[in-house]
Amino acid sequence: MNRSTWQERSLRGGLWGAAAVSAMLAVSNAGAQATSAHLAGVVVTETGDPLADVVLSIGRSDATARTDANGRFELSAVPWGQVRLHARALGFAPKDTVMSLQSGLSYSILFRLVKFVPQLDTVQLQASLAYGKPARYRHTGKFDDFYERRAKRPGSFFTREDIERSGRARVSELISSSTGITLAYRVTPKGMEPHLRVARCTATGGTTRVVPLAVYINGQRIGDGINLTSDIETLEVYRGPTQLPLEAMGDACAAVFITTRYSPGSVLTGNR
Repeated sequence: MNRSTWQERSLRGGLWGAAAVSAMLAVSNAGAQATSAHLAGVVVTETGDPLADVVLSIGRSDATARTDANGRFELSAVPWGQVRLHARALGFAPKDTVMSLQSGLSYSILFRLVKFVPQLDTVQLQASLAYGKPARYRHTGKFDDFYERRAKRPGSFFTREDIERSGRARVSELISSSTGITLAYRVTPKGMEPHLRVARCTATGGTTRVVPLAVYINGQRIGDGINLTSDIETLEVYRGPTQLPLEAMGDACAAVFITTRYSPGSVLTGNR
């Protein structure tokens, strides 16, 4: 091989090598330029009216856009492949759609959003009276003292509901269900009658004595009580002087306060 032939072959090989490198660079650049797609469209309401200020975004990317006054939007540099397009607007139900995009292509889409009407839970309002007094007593002050004492003082308290749940027909049986109350029977001219006692009163010298319960009906102390629980609305049992309300202090050592039945049809005021 002479010198001229060798130089020709070297030149030819160099040209082929340069051409191959240029071809690879062209393919590489084309691949780099074709990594995204272009997406444009319109968002309208159910009736077809254009919807402005709708925010559109592509999941797992930074691509976002907002519709103009004509409902149009445009998203550039959208990742190719399978993507999820989100549409959000105030007062409308959000909507998503999944699209398969090819690199280097442009796509158009029409989005239709439906108005969102929130379903609120029904809220029932009930009047709140002082110390948990039920609304059925709102027209009377007859039971104000009972509910205030129940909230502030120790003792046993029975509402009408408690009385009915107890299943006891006689007041003496209901009272004796309280801790520390003893129910006995004694012979009287009327026959055998219940006798309630409590051993919580301390006499002079520190001795504890058993005493009968003082009975107050509708705020007034009486010598005899009411027999049937069907006749009473509320009942309170105080088993010692430290539990007594002001009305009974100095007058009794242990006491029962009874309030008679209340008819919702009547309007009562005060502690009558």
